[in-house]
Amino acid sequence: MKFGKKIINKWHIDPEIAFLNHGSYGACPISVLQKQNEIRERMEKQPCRFLGREVWEGLVEESLEKAGSFVSASGKDMAFVDNATTGANSVLRSLEFKPGDELVTTSHVYGAVRATMDFVALNSGAIVKEAIVPFPAKSENEIVDSIESALTSKTRFLLVDHIASASATIFPVKKIVDMAHDKGIKVFVDGAHAIGQIELDIPSLGADWYVTNAHKWLYAPKGCALLWTSPEMQEKTHPTVISWGYHGKEGYSTEFLWQGTRDFSPWLSVNSAIDFYESFGSGDVKEYMHNLAWDSAQMLAKEWNVDLNLERKMFASMVPIPIPGSISGGDDERVSIVKRLWEKHKVEVAVTDPSDRLWIRISAQIYNEKSDYRRLSVAVKEEFL
Repeated sequence: MKFGKKIINKWHIDPEIAFLNHGSYGACPISVLQKQNEIRERMEKQPCRFLGREVWEGLVEESLEKAGSFVSASGKDMAFVDNATTGANSVLRSLEFKPGDELVTTSHVYGAVRATMDFVALNSGAIVKEAIVPFPAKSENEIVDSIESALTSKTRFLLVDHIASASATIFPVKKIVDMAHDKGIKVFVDGAHAIGQIELDIPSLGADWYVTNAHKWLYAPKGCALLWTSPEMQEKTHPTVISWGYHGKEGYSTEFLWQGTRDFSPWLSVNSAIDFYESFGSGDVKEYMHNLAWDSAQMLAKEWNVDLNLERKMFASMVPIPIPGSISGGDDERVSIVKRLWEKHKVEVAVTDPSDRLWIRISAQIYNEKSDYRRLSVAVKEEFL
């Protein structure tokens, strides 16, 4: 077996802890961080040459092409952004809405993205609506039907997750996009967790925009995300910071390239991240993570005597399990549980609230193994049973 604790030394993660929350921020391998440092040193040896010439003369385009090929897309249709929230801001704040226009998302939306929608609506007079998507969802059709029921003749924009953060549910994006497009509605897909966790062919989904964080499951350094925009919408889509690329009229990717002086090393390290990922076999990585996450969730549910009631096909490398005792509460309670599990048991895990009770959302990465989840099981029993 090429996965498990024996390869955790490829990261800076402490091997003595159980790190079961790769989903929140990712974890960058040492070899990719070394590549990032090489890029930074190259920049500082001659900043004017690097920032003023080399960045503009193909460095970023090379990284975009490789990242694009990883998701079956052309580099010219991709742009680097810092994170998925930045991508959502770029799109939403590029568009014009009128009073009464409806911006629709779902009850699974990521909070920061919902805040962006609220900001845009407040400044335009538009209305933000949430389609209530049940959790756990019984089927893909139930998700599609729940979203369709919230759409009206006033809906101009639909924002859906590919893999929702709190619930970890995989949404049937292609079906949702087709349904919305039949009604003349533009669709933005928040795929923050998708790249590296599931097989991804972005153009085939048919969305108008798609954003995904390479620093989560694809092992890139923090601050590396990709915004794909359909050719039809590229002229209307602009970065959050307008700078030299806007006047140049040199195309979508170039406009996003320069938003002022910045550290380009996260973007330029994505090639190294992809190489690291593929060195283990892309299919093997996804299969190991999915099987470990699902099998561990089943084990935890049994040991905690809770009903999982989830459909396996609707989850990948993150799976939520109800905390025993029907614990409910807001952010303070969630943070308290996370801190207790970490400080007392050295287990790092996410606690989310996709329903009226709190759930522990486990992540499975190739450096994890079953002993990590057994450790979590014991910790939760001590705290809640």
